[in-house]
Amino acid sequence: MQIRVSGLRKNFGDKRVISGISFTVKPGQVTGLVGPNGAGKTTILRILLALEFPTAGNADFGGTAYAKLKDPIMHVGAALDVDGMHPGLTAYGYLRSIAAAYGISRKRVLDVLEQVGLRSAMQKRVESFSLGMKQRLNIAGAMLGDPHVYIFDESLNGLDVEGITWFRRLMENLSKDGKTVLVSSHQMSELELFAQRVIVIGGGRVLADAMTSELLGVVTSVMTPDSSKLTDVLTSHGYRFEDVGQEFVVYGVSPSVMGELAALNGIILHGLTAKRSSLENVYKRLVENSLEFRAIETSR
Repeated sequence: MQIRVSGLRKNFGDKRVISGISFTVKPGQVTGLVGPNGAGKTTILRILLALEFPTAGNADFGGTAYAKLKDPIMHVGAALDVDGMHPGLTAYGYLRSIAAAYGISRKRVLDVLEQVGLRSAMQKRVESFSLGMKQRLNIAGAMLGDPHVYIFDESLNGLDVEGITWFRRLMENLSKDGKTVLVSSHQMSELELFAQRVIVIGGGRVLADAMTSELLGVVTSVMTPDSSKLTDVLTSHGYRFEDVGQEFVVYGVSPSVMGELAALNGIILHGLTAKRSSLENVYKRLVENSLEFRAIETSR
């Protein structure tokens, strides 16, 4: 079952938050949804789950809107705001209250508590939980119905090192099981490790939608005393590059091609190294012009 978002628009009063966004999330892979604050990530997820209504467009699961799914917890598992859990309930009581509404067994409740590492804390009240424990419990709630589709909104927040490693393994297992997984997160370095596909949004629209490996691409570090000459050559060839002081970072060009280009143009090289771009760097370049809130650097 795939997630489909088509021509989605959302206005809050006079402000347009989403401007005709379309994308598809396929089974058998983890897809990351990233973008700056205010880009509309959470709004998209809430529209998918019928918690918000779109101004225009559609969002569905295998062609069926969430509100029309019979027993939706059996089809779509979602972990959104951890503050939605009643603080006075125990971990077991919280999951059992959901399970009872859908005829899910007590054994399944115990099984998911075991899977998220909270079996030993199941009689503790939610109000005593750390943020990381609440995230685990929220994820357990998403897993209760063993659905085909999973949606996680900033579920890495508050997890410790062990918790992050566990979440990474969970994502890998869900994708291997053929599940459809959409993860919204600001933690680019982690997302890069387990998301096979990334959708970048900014300014209310899709800025990139590609396999992670394609998005990162080839990067070459160049060290040269002929910086002005190299700048002219790279610009004339239309290559994307950054002058970071001690080196040039050139995107989409292999070291061998860069070496030949330098030789043809009489550019002296002191260093030529293949690098792998990070998702964070790619993200920064993509969203640079769509930031609504931008901090101003000040000097002392």
